[in-house]
Formats: sequence, structure tokens, C-alpha cells
Amino acid sequence: MTSKQQLALKPGEVRFDYIPKDWPLTPLGANKDPYVSSWQNKPFGISEIEEEIIVGACKAIGLLSGPVYNLPYGLVWVDVDGPSVYKLIEELSDQPFATALPDTLTICSGKEGRERKLYRVDREKHKHFVRNKYIWHAEENKEKLEVLWRKHQGVLMGTHPETDGYYTSPNQGFEWVDSLPEMPDWLMNTIINKNIKQGVPA
Repeated sequence: MTSKQQLALKPGEVRFDYIPKDWPLTPLGANKDPYVSSWQNKPFGISEIEEEIIVGACKAIGLLSGPVYNLPYGLVWVDVDGPSVYKLIEELSDQPFATALPDTLTICSGKEGRERKLYRVDREKHKHFVRNKYIWHAEENKEKLEVLWRKHQGVLMGTHPETDGYYTSPNQGFEWVDSLPEMPDWLMNTIINKNIKQGVPA
């Protein structure tokens, strides 16, 4: 396999040319928060985001997860939120972190033990997401593994209120966007088990 051309993102950098045209985006304010009313149901295109940046409202760009219009798969963010989550993932998957969550587009905030990885989920597996978000708590207080589906977003690029800004992990930049790996089977099975234990929400 030939090595992909690196499409890395420096901290705080915004590169519209890296973002696929059909990805559903939302503008974020200075505190990483979506500010458009009913943003979950109003995805923005690249040109609309550009306008928000020009007027100074948009500080970072979010990518909506869940099914994507016209694509045969959905997008899912796997959010590692704290250093103790690496051990949790190894316990849940029964494998080393590097193979448990394979290389893909990975966005870092600059805070220790925080990274968010993007995977695709084929359409026939969407039925397993009976919740929009799945959470597993790690050993340390407030540290957790999150899987974000419908009505959620993850930051792709832009500024962060406490660091130099969002950037891509080495060799896990936007070169992955046209060949996102499928979300790992162990994680889908863990979601299915959680559904069985907690039941399907009304």
C-alpha cells in the first residue's frame, strides 16, 4: 500500500480544502459550543461556514455525526476524554489501544489524553444505535469514553478556549477522509451489550 500524502492540520489552522463537500458541518463559538438554533437539524455547507468566520461569529468548525444524507454510511466520533480512558479501551477491547482504535482522522485539542477519532458505520448497522450517545466511565473522575451519533458533533478544526487550537494526530490527518475505516467490531458489540443491559429508550 502506498503511503498517503499527509494532510496534517497545525494547531488552530482552518483548511476548507481538507473538508469533503458533502460533510454536514456546524459553526462553533469561542467555547466550542454550537450557536445556531436547532443546529442538529440544520447542517451547514463549507461556504456557509466561511461566511460565519468572515463575520467573526465562528471560531471552530464542528462535524455532525450520525447518518449522512446520500451516503451509504454514517459518521461516528469516538471520543477519548482523559488519560485513564486508554486503559479502559484496552480492557473493553482486550487488545492494545493502537489496534483497538485503528488509525483514522484523529483530532487533538492539545489537552493531555484527549483525542477524537472518526469512523464510518455502514447503513445496516445504524439500527444498533438506539441512543444518540454512549458513555463508559474510566477510573479517573470525569474521564470517559464517548461514542457520538445523531444530534452530536465533534470539532474538526479551529480555536480552543484553553490551548493553541485543534490539530491532527501524526499520520492521522485529513488524508483519511476518503477512506475512513469502519468502527471496530468490538466497539459495536460493546454498544449492543449496553443496549441489552439498559434496554431500548422509549
